[in-house]
Amino acid sequence: MIRVGVQVPKRTYVLQFGDAPGDEDLAGVEIKVRPPTVAESLEHHDMSWYRDPTTSEAERTKRLAELYAVFAGRLVSWNLDDDGVPLPATLDGLHALPQDVGGRILGSWLWETATVPRPLPQDSNTGSASVDESQIPMEASPGLPS
Repeated sequence: MIRVGVQVPKRTYVLQFGDAPGDEDLAGVEIKVRPPTVAESLEHHDMSWYRDPTTSEAERTKRLAELYAVFAGRLVSWNLDDDGVPLPATLDGLHALPQDVGGRILGSWLWETATVPRPLPQDSNTGSASVDESQIPMEASPGLPS
């Protein structure tokens, strides 16, 4: 039976820092953020431009600014402050961060929202049942090298 009118899940990720080498200065930082939409993912998924030497600095800056804006639009909350003054979880607050801190936060969000959460729930419908590898024919297909 198909249910109609089911609410789209509003998943919120909690990014926590301090456990990875190099993130000791971010120990205790907790950021709540929603994942990108499908449209945002499709537009920003390919990051090959970031390391492509043919990408101009102007283009790289423009694309990074767009990506930071998408991230800022997904921010729910964070516990960051600057000299005791809470930073707003907004694009302005993000712009106030040191570049290396903003980059680590953005990278963590991209990584966490691009991976499938583990473990999957037991009632997760992944489609058809898994195929037993021993039942997969191993002979070469016609026209393909063996």
